[in-house]
Order: sequence, then structure tokens, then C-alpha cells
Amino acid sequence: MDKVFQIFKAGAHTSMNGMVRNYAPWEMDSAAAAYASNKQLAPLVLGHPDDDFPVFGVVKQLFAKSGKLYAHADVGG
Repeated sequence: MDKVFQIFKAGAHTSMNGMVRNYAPWEMDSAAAAYASNKQLAPLVLGHPDDDFPVFGVVKQLFAKSGKLYAHADVGG
């Protein structure tokens, strides 16, 4: 089943170790343009597991709109 959802947005983000980084809206465009689904589809997982399991689907495409990054994914089955 195809789903589209926001996965990131421009602005200040704090890492787990307390480092703050600001992401500009153009970086969302750059990330979307760099995603190469023809090489390997990114798995949809919860959090940041070491082994990428369990997988809930795959990201077919990324796109940016108004400083936000979205995933177009094939979810479930």
C-alpha cells in the first residue's frame, strides 16, 4: 500500500548526545535529490536499530516541499 508522510523538517534538531544542528530548507531539496531508489530502497523501521529490523516497508521516493522532507513509501503488504 502506498503512503506519503513527512520524515524530517528544516530547523534546529538536537541529537541524543545534545549536539544542536540547524538544517536549511535547501538541504531538504538536496536530500530528496540525492536519494537513489534505483540503487537500494531504504527500509522503513522505527527508531535507529542496528540491524534495520523489523522492516515495515520501503521508501520508493523522497521529495521536499516548503522546507519539509517527505517519503513516498510502499508500506506493509
